[in-house]
Amino acid sequence: RYRFCWTQHHLLLDGWSAAIVLDEVLGAYLGRAVDDRCPRRYRDAVVWIEQQEREQLAVFWRDRLADRPAVTPLPAGRQLFDGATTPFACRGVERVLSASGSAAVRELAEREHLTLSSIMQGAWALLLHLLTGSKDVVFGKTVSGRSIDFPGIESMLGLFTNSLPVRVWVFEDMQVSEWLKFLLEEQTASLP
Repeated sequence: RYRFCWTQHHLLLDGWSAAIVLDEVLGAYLGRAVDDRCPRRYRDAVVWIEQQEREQLAVFWRDRLADRPAVTPLPAGRQLFDGATTPFACRGVERVLSASGSAAVRELAEREHLTLSSIMQGAWALLLHLLTGSKDVVFGKTVSGRSIDFPGIESMLGLFTNSLPVRVWVFEDMQVSEWLKFLLEEQTASLP
């Protein structure tokens, strides 16, 4: 009996690439014929990205983040909106959602035509709002950088992830489902 541990650093491979490599390794182990076609080189994708219209993207992000100086700072060691100061302390908090809680979130997403990502982003935005008092919060999210406009990218190996800013306005007078739909629409619009 053997136990095999697979690990890689996200600086080397994105999740999609890791799945491709693992599929090839397990396929070879199981005796499956190896696909000897070479995927396009990572360098080809980098060159393609460099050739894209950067000024249009720069204008898009300047407009999207206009009048917002920076990301929303976490309040540790800073004065909070109620005047209190929090001492700086690192700590971890872990909460596990029960099976019924997970099912309820999935049902909410399906019923309201939301994504699980938009629900999690909404929860994080709401937490930042509660901690800082700001109704306009900004944080980063990691996205796949695999463009469907680049032929063959689905079989390429490399690091294609990217981080994008997420700007969320918290409207306390909106129903949660209505606010989450607004958030999803805003996030869809922010994919240039």
